[in-house]
Amino acid sequence: MKKKSIIGILLLIIINLIFIYLICIYPILSFGLVVAEIGEVQGKVIETKITRETILFVLLLSVFVLSINYLIFKKLILTKRNFLFSLALIIIGILIFFPFYLNSKKSFLDYQNGTTKLGHFIEKNEIENIIVIKQNDTIIIKAQDIFLNEIGRAKYKRGIWKYDKKYKIIFEKNGIKKDSILSNGIMFGAFKNKHFQVEKDVIKKYFNTKKSNG
Repeated sequence: MKKKSIIGILLLIIINLIFIYLICIYPILSFGLVVAEIGEVQGKVIETKITRETILFVLLLSVFVLSINYLIFKKLILTKRNFLFSLALIIIGILIFFPFYLNSKKSFLDYQNGTTKLGHFIEKNEIENIIVIKQNDTIIIKAQDIFLNEIGRAKYKRGIWKYDKKYKIIFEKNGIKKDSILSNGIMFGAFKNKHFQVEKDVIKKYFNTKKSNG
């Protein structure tokens, strides 16, 4: 293989990897920057706006990279199907882009619709015991279904959250496996790489009940 062709192939790899990275990261950043709860209706408006901007960005960048690919094929690799190969690389990039776009869009809409909750990520059927630890105090939750329903209503909160983690909730599964969530009674997480929030402290009363009985 000629040196010129090797250089061309390396350039194609670098340019198209950058192309794929840019079109995949664009919707993630665009949807991810909207961390406020703007509601279902306004969320749909923003989603439509971001989608239009994303499509325009991908189209413009695709045309630009397609032109570069074509020139590299024509001047360095010297194939007979320059445009076809150039177009194929762009199509591959766009196929990789779509799952990233759809996942970012779904995550954004789920958040605005309030449909993503902590309860969706807790495997209730596998839990045998629930233990809550607060400093040197520990309680075992007896009414597991009620407790899981209360914390399960916590809604997904986008972004990174810092808070005083007073409680550690431990889910014991099959006597061996364990899951745990840190919380202050209102915020929960990070759990499955997500944070969740309820309107009022749903854990404090369990410790108050223990003191009353105690």
